[in-house]
Amino acid sequence: MFKKTEISQFYDKRIWLKRIKKYWLHFLFVTALIFLIFFIYRDYGIAWDEPYYANYGRDFVNSLFNLLNLKTNLTVVKIDTKEMHLKGHGVIFDILITLSTLFFKNFNFESFHLIKALFALPTFIFIGLVVNNFFGPEVSLGSMLLLALFPKFFGDMFNNSIDTMTTLSTALIIAFFVYYQKSNKDLIKKLGLALVTAVGISQRIVLGYLFILSLLTILIIDLSQKKSLKKIFSEILLIFLATILFWHLSHPYLLKHPIKGIYDQLMAAKNYAWTATVLFEGRRIWAYDLPWYYLPKLLLITSPLMTLFLFFLGVYSLIKHFFQEKNDPVNKWLYFYFLMAFFIPVFLVVWLRPTLYDSWRQMLFLTVPIIIIASFGLAAILNIKIKLVKMIFLILIVSTMIYTGWEMSLYHPYEYIYFNQLVGGVKNAYKDYETEYNCLSYKEAVGWLAKHTKKNQVIYRIFVVGEPFTASYYFPKNFYLTDDLNQADYLISLTRWDLHLAFPGEPIHLVTHLGVPMTYIKKLR
Repeated sequence: MFKKTEISQFYDKRIWLKRIKKYWLHFLFVTALIFLIFFIYRDYGIAWDEPYYANYGRDFVNSLFNLLNLKTNLTVVKIDTKEMHLKGHGVIFDILITLSTLFFKNFNFESFHLIKALFALPTFIFIGLVVNNFFGPEVSLGSMLLLALFPKFFGDMFNNSIDTMTTLSTALIIAFFVYYQKSNKDLIKKLGLALVTAVGISQRIVLGYLFILSLLTILIIDLSQKKSLKKIFSEILLIFLATILFWHLSHPYLLKHPIKGIYDQLMAAKNYAWTATVLFEGRRIWAYDLPWYYLPKLLLITSPLMTLFLFFLGVYSLIKHFFQEKNDPVNKWLYFYFLMAFFIPVFLVVWLRPTLYDSWRQMLFLTVPIIIIASFGLAAILNIKIKLVKMIFLILIVSTMIYTGWEMSLYHPYEYIYFNQLVGGVKNAYKDYETEYNCLSYKEAVGWLAKHTKKNQVIYRIFVVGEPFTASYYFPKNFYLTDDLNQADYLISLTRWDLHLAFPGEPIHLVTHLGVPMTYIKKLR
């Protein structure tokens, strides 16, 4: 149980005042981030799979309310592939996000984007807490800044409720594991570690690697501390069984298919069917047949260069610390834990070559160990003894951070299409790699078409390639959706897979961003 001193410290105002004084820049950063989210959340369009996941969450909230004999006004369209998706990820965050929408009197997708971004916000805090355990406030704040300046994560905060919540789960598991190792390992904390791990695995079964890694690290640390085999076995067994139990309780599919459901989920992850091609190195390759280096290369060309530099320096620093650390086995093996948190899933992808698409968004959770490891690189620079050398590095870091922030402002609201200077930026990369895969530019396309047609005087029928709702949501009153090309006045098409070439019509406008063609508008009659 928690000690009385721990409880009293939690409610001690003086301690909280000291924390606020010590971490006032952190509070300022989080406050500024919240203001930024409220300022820009309306800018984002609707991703192609977003309507489905909104419906998915509503369906489970309705099921939960029906179980409790409560009523909701949430409408749900029948989900044909519900079980398939249940094998791929859980429902905890879908339910929590959907429940949050009930507080909005006039709910819309802009509110949905706001809620998603606010749910992703604790990821910054958890990463900051991890880094603070090793280096204190300065590097901790730097880690949070590095995450904010990571375009792939920031751009997905508003739309991607699956992979950003998996990233949040990863940060929470790692943060709790560090806390667990550095505190008194009582029963409550063991169950807490099991709970957060189970929720993470429930969200995406791929996070099971963190479960195995955590148990392995506990075993090694306990053995190095010369604990009795009985204590080690009881600790690991309790966490293992509690995690399996909480995993079942938090996942509807496992509740219906105990134990066997775990195997079903593993097979579903291994044999995930996505029969489409991915643009990679100028070639269209089947998503299930991508080259082994697909993920490593995309990590290299879609991460900010300064983050990459700090990451590689951090890898060196962690390896060095691991071999030099002799007095503190907890820190020693936590260094190992951080490295494996990144390299194990990358190795598994390289080895097993699972189906991947939409860049590397299914592996977005790797952002967490990337930033943590990069923070060790930042700390190594701050520990340079030659002041002039340290000052030069710090100037470079600050200036490149400012430059990345400026770049992201140019990419906005399409931050997720970011490519770094290794491939000459997105303007040079779009012919060789996937860029506008989320269809967010349909919002901009509809805005242009509405502006350049007669308002409320003529009825226009619009044919939308792909998920119609991503465009029809923004239709003015005189725009109507049709699935009949012969009846359509205009066509809106994404450029992915060259779909705009597969349909007739005269191109009248091309939505571009930073030189990248994103959406075509064609006049059909």
